[in-house]
Amino acid sequence: MNAGSVINDSTARAIAGVFAADRVRQENEALRAELARLRSERAASSTRVTELESAVVLGESLPEISTDVRAARVVAPVPDGTTRRLWVDLGNPELAEEGQTVLGPRGVIGRVREVHGRHAIVQLLTDAESQWGGESAERSEGGVVHGTGDDDRLRFRLERTTTRLQPGDEVVTSGLRGSTVPAGLPLGVVREVIVDETGERHAVLDLMEEVETLRHVYLLPEQQFAWQPPS
Repeated sequence: MNAGSVINDSTARAIAGVFAADRVRQENEALRAELARLRSERAASSTRVTELESAVVLGESLPEISTDVRAARVVAPVPDGTTRRLWVDLGNPELAEEGQTVLGPRGVIGRVREVHGRHAIVQLLTDAESQWGGESAERSEGGVVHGTGDDDRLRFRLERTTTRLQPGDEVVTSGLRGSTVPAGLPLGVVREVIVDETGERHAVLDLMEEVETLRHVYLLPEQQFAWQPPS
């Protein structure tokens, strides 16, 4: 074998090696792209499954609600002192209006405070300025549920000077005349009943929802729930 043929053979092997390495790189890139696609699909599927599971819980745990309830994605909580807000992505700029009730899978979490295009700011139940008409149907006790600025509790100021409320009693929306929400939506669960220095009684409520764990919330269209007097 002469020197020329040896050089040609070496060159051919080198070129073949380059082409083989290039094919491997291309195959690896294709595999990475496929893996990324599958991971993305899995994440999207997981998010959709979570959303559907939450919707099922919502439908089973709450009173009859409109089929026009819309889901919105939670972006982040926005706490500031005793102010408690939640930033949500509506997806559709026409999805929300100020004042709409916002639900988690197990109960009320607040109401829409501001709408900015496809995003909205929700005033949470725990906001220090939040007030909701509430009642304990099983005890026939009514009052106003106030936010305290704390993340894990509410205050239920009672209408009566005496009360039969007990720890574990559920407090729901009253749905009285002028209310923008229907009756029976869960607000919280009684932790304890206390008497303050003025002699006023009120109940401390635990939240139905842990806002920090929510990935989606649900908006009720107010106009679906016009108040109707008892027959």
